[in-house]
Amino acid sequence: MATYIEPNTYGSEFYKTAGIAGSGHDAAIVRIEPSGSVSAQIGVVSQGQGHLTTVAQALADALEVPIEEVRVQSGDTAAAPYGMGTRGSRGGVVSAGAALGAARIVKEKLLRIAAHLLEAPLDDLELVDGPFACAERRRRA
Repeated sequence: MATYIEPNTYGSEFYKTAGIAGSGHDAAIVRIEPSGSVSAQIGVVSQGQGHLTTVAQALADALEVPIEEVRVQSGDTAAAPYGMGTRGSRGGVVSAGAALGAARIVKEKLLRIAAHLLEAPLDDLELVDGPFACAERRRRA
């Protein structure tokens, strides 16, 4: 009997600690379109691993929109952010991680805009099936 464990990716801390001139980085661009749908550009190109679906599922969950409302593109060197490429199994981990990081920033900006428009404190807002809602006002209704 034999056992084998293969790690799927190394993060930037591994590269720093090992003194390797590389960062293990990747990037993503995430936008909320005027229609409310989500679009994303990732630098990783799928070679059959399903990266587009993985990133779409992660974004749909993070931004609480149906997965049908999420469009992910990759491979367009004129539009995609820089990254280190697919290189085996690292692509799904780093592309989804980068997209989630970008989604958190977008969500925070949206939260601040919603707080201003709804004249509500940030702590009173929640994302419900796409749009923001004021939790306190919903409780009273």
